[in-house]
Amino acid sequence: MIKIMLACSAGMSTSLLVTRMEKAAAKVLGVEHDRLRINFAGLNHMVFGTDVFVDGEKVTDPDTKLTDFVEKPLLENQPCKLSFQTLASTDGDPVAAVKQSVKLFISPDIVIPEGCKVIVTRSNTLERVQTYSCSGVPGVFSNHQEISLELFRGWA
Repeated sequence: MIKIMLACSAGMSTSLLVTRMEKAAAKVLGVEHDRLRINFAGLNHMVFGTDVFVDGEKVTDPDTKLTDFVEKPLLENQPCKLSFQTLASTDGDPVAAVKQSVKLFISPDIVIPEGCKVIVTRSNTLERVQTYSCSGVPGVFSNHQEISLELFRGWA
C-alpha cells in the first residue's frame, strides 16, 4: 500500500489535483495513466491517496462489503519461448557479479504493457511456473517480439 498526502494551493480544484496525482504516480510506476487507480480520501483540498492499483478490477468483498481492486489476467495460454543469458561483469570490482538476462519471445500481435506481471508456465517433464515483470518496451519484429523480463519482486 502506498500512502500519499497532498495539499493543493488555493484555486486548484480537487478533481484537477487528483488527476495530477494519478498522472504523477503513473509516471513513477512506469505505467500508462489509464492502467492506474488510486483510492482517495479527504476533504476539500486535502486529499490522501490510500491505495494504488495497477491493472485492477473493482470487486466488493462479500464479508466486509468493502470495494477493492484485484489483479485480472490480460492474456492466458499464449505460446511463447523464454531465452536465458548469463552476464558477468566486474565493474572494477575484483569479484565478478553474475546476472541473468531473460527475454520473452511471443507473437508480435500481442500487446503486453510495460510493467505488467508475466506468469510463464514451462511444461517439460517437470512443470515450472515463474513470475516475471515486464521491464521495458518490446522489440517488435515481423514474426515475433522480444520483451525483457525481470523476476517479479512485488508491486511498487
